Order: sequence, then structure tokens, then C-alpha cells
Amino acid sequence: MKKLMILAMVIMACMPLCATAFRLGVSVEPTWLFVVPPTSIVDVDPYHATSMSGEYVSAGRMDMNYMIKGSGYFGNNERFGIDFAVGLLFNERTWRELDMQNAPASRYDAFPESGPLGTGGGSFRLGFGYCQRLTSIMDLGLAFGEYMYLQGGLSPKGEDGFDAALYMGSGLYGSVSLDFTLVEHLGLSAGIVANAGLGFEVMAVEDLVISSVFLEVLAAPFVSVQYVF
Repeated sequence: MKKLMILAMVIMACMPLCATAFRLGVSVEPTWLFVVPPTSIVDVDPYHATSMSGEYVSAGRMDMNYMIKGSGYFGNNERFGIDFAVGLLFNERTWRELDMQNAPASRYDAFPESGPLGTGGGSFRLGFGYCQRLTSIMDLGLAFGEYMYLQGGLSPKGEDGFDAALYMGSGLYGSVSLDFTLVEHLGLSAGIVANAGLGFEVMAVEDLVISSVFLEVLAAPFVSVQYVF
């Protein structure tokens, strides 16, 4: 993730020098993540040397994604280019329903979910962009590429310490937006981005270490205020 963040910074620094049309701004994205069922999970209890398995009935998260978002287009027609975004991710709400085969559901009531301390992390997108001029002040923007995120969190449990959770995901994204140039250098974009890929989570809950790999689908509307040059 650190290397990807550095790559994003290099792209942001270099693109204004070579792109013939460039937009850079801040974006707010409320993001809904859904686990695609059925999803197998494997739970390992290191203290009692037992293992259990089950499936998610329903699971997902609602996050707020605050991003630096940009796009640059090249050539005389300024239609094809690069789309990128890098930002901070904060969990607002988590839900999960489990159908356990070999363990009572009460063993899993301690899942940290968002917890009083919440979960936070980073996100990154990089892909190809396409711009189609619709009017003198409005363009249609399309993008397709790869996304990644990393999230972690702690939930205090009194004198015994903390429950911990780590979430990771990677896959492909696509977005569509309407990009407005309101005045000479002020732009506004509104649209939606959808991601689909592979997610991974590890949780330490009391005396359990719980891990799972799953397919995930993410959807996020966004609004971005941009500097256009």
C-alpha cells in the first residue's frame, strides 16, 4: 500500500506536465460493500486446537471514503487518458449474519465490527479514462482500472485488552461521471463508481483467530470539486 501511495503522488506530480487537459480535486464517496454469498469462512482456535467452518448469510460495510481524485487526458482530441484516486477510508457501520455449522452463534457476538474506536485505512484506484464532450461546460467521463484498500481497527474490551480486525481488498473498478467546468478553473463532477474483487479479513476475537476470503461488490456515488487546467 505504501508503494502504491508513492506511485499515486508521482502520477499527480507528473500529469500536469504532460496532459493537455487535467482535473484534480477532492472527492467524498459513501461506499457500500457487500459480500457475495455463499462465502466460506475458516475459524481457528489456537488455545483449544479446534477449527470451525460456516457461511455468511449476509455481510457488508458502509464506509466513508475521502479522496484526492484526478484525471488527465492527452492528445489533440483530449479523449483518452488516466484516472486515479488516493484517499482515507473510515468505517461507519458493519453488519454480518453467520450460519455456523459447528459452533453456537454466541461465540461470535464479540466481532469487533466498527467498535467504539472505529476502523480506518487507505484506498487507491488507478485506471484508464475516457472523456466525451457533451456541451461547452459538460463532459461525460468514463474510467476502468484496478482498486485496492487496506483497513484495520480495534475494539476495547476492558481489562483484557482489545479485539482487532484487518480488512484488505483488491479488484477492478468502473466509473461514470458528468464533469462540469463552471468557470475557467473550477470544476464539479458527480457520478458513481462500482468495484468487484476479492476481499480478505483477519480478526482476533477473545481466544479466536478468525480469517475469511470472499468475493465483494462495492458501489459508491461521489461528488468532487476540482481545479481544471
